[in-house]
Amino acid sequence: MTTHSCDIMLELTTGVLATAAVAAKSSLPIVLLFFFILNTCAFSFIHVGISGRSSEKRVLEAQTELASSSEHFFDGTVTVSRKWSMQGNRGNSFRTSNGSKSVDPPNLPNEEVESTFLNLSYRIYHPQTLQKKRHHDIDGRDGNCIMKAPIVVLHGGPSLPSEYLYSISQEIPPSRAIIFYDQIGCGRSSEPSNIDFYGISHAIDDLKVLLCDLEIDYFHLLGHSFGGVLAYEYANRAFHNSVMTAPKCLSVILANTPTDMQKSNYEWERLQGNTPNDRFFFKHQCRLKNVPDDLVSAFDHCGSIWVGTGVVAEWKACSPSDSLTCENGNESGNNLCLGMPPFALIRGEHDFVTHSCTSEWKSILGDALVEEVVMENCSHYVHFENPNEFSSIIESFVSRYDCSAS
Repeated sequence: MTTHSCDIMLELTTGVLATAAVAAKSSLPIVLLFFFILNTCAFSFIHVGISGRSSEKRVLEAQTELASSSEHFFDGTVTVSRKWSMQGNRGNSFRTSNGSKSVDPPNLPNEEVESTFLNLSYRIYHPQTLQKKRHHDIDGRDGNCIMKAPIVVLHGGPSLPSEYLYSISQEIPPSRAIIFYDQIGCGRSSEPSNIDFYGISHAIDDLKVLLCDLEIDYFHLLGHSFGGVLAYEYANRAFHNSVMTAPKCLSVILANTPTDMQKSNYEWERLQGNTPNDRFFFKHQCRLKNVPDDLVSAFDHCGSIWVGTGVVAEWKACSPSDSLTCENGNESGNNLCLGMPPFALIRGEHDFVTHSCTSEWKSILGDALVEEVVMENCSHYVHFENPNEFSSIIESFVSRYDCSAS
C-alpha cells in the first residue's frame, strides 16, 4: 500500500469513528448509526477515486505546495518492476521492456512468471520550474529560448548513491530543475538480493520509467563515471528504437566516463602501482585536503549486491553506426549519426580515467557531435574540486540546446 493510500484509509477510519462518536452522544438508534457509517464510507471511497485518478495531479500538487514553501527540493519515489521465472530457489530475470513495449518471457506459462516491485528514490532541486515546462516558447524579440529543460543526473559506481552529486544543484541556476535518483541497489532505493535484477539494460528501463512518471518531455542527461555509461546507452537505445520518441534527450554530458571499462581498470592499476591507497585517492580521485562529507556519506551508503566496476568490466561503447547507416557529418568525413544528441566530455587533468580512456568517444560519435573539456588540477570528482568551472561548463553547454525542444 502506498503512503497516499494509507492517508486515505486513515481518513476513512477517522470519519467512521467520528460518525460513531456523534451517534453515540446523541443516543441515535442503531439503524441510523449504520446509515451514517455507510454514508461516511461512501464519501471516503469517492475521495479515493478522485485522488487516485492522476499521478500528474499529485506531482503538481506537491510541486505547488513546495513552490510556496522555503524548501528548494522535493523527494519522491517511483515503482519499477522486474519480471522473473521461478526455477529452483531463485528467479531468473529478463528485460521487462523493449523500448516502450513490454515483453513476456519466452516459452514460459503465465503461472510461472512473477513480478517484483521495487522503489526508485529521487530528489528534484528547483522542482517548481517543472510546472512551466509546457509553457515554453521562443522570445520573438531576441530569439532567446525561455524554457530551461531539466538536467537528469546519473550517479556512478555502480551503486554509489547520488548524494555525492547533490552539490551540483547549488551552482545550477534556480530557473532549471535538476533531478537526481538512486539506481536500484543503493542509497534510498530498493536493494534486492537477486543479482539478476541488476544490469545496464534494467537501469535504462528504470530511467525511462522515472522520466515517464514525472512527465518529463525534454531533458538533458549528465552522467558521472559509470553514470555516463548509462547516459550513453540510453541515448544509443533511443537512437536505434524509433518507438522511443518521447521523452526527448536534448544533450548528453559524460563526466569522467571511459569508452572501455577494461582500459579504465588497466589505467587505474598502472597509475596506482605501489602507491598507497590514500595517496592514490588524493592524486587521481579527489585532490582536496579533506574528503567532502557528501562523498564520505555516499561511500557509507554504497550498495553491496551489484557494486564496483568489476560487474561491468566487459562493457565497451559501440558506435551507433554499427547497426544503422550514418551520413557524413562534415567535410573531413567524420561520421555524424543523425538523431543522436550532442555530447560534451568532461574529465580532470589527473583523473585515473585518462585521455586514452576517453579519446575514442570522438571516433565513436564523430567530431561534429562531441566537445571536450579537460579541467586543470582536477581528477575524478571534478565537481568538488572546481564547482564553479564545472557548473559553468554544464550550464553553457545545455543552454545552447534548450531551444531544440521548441
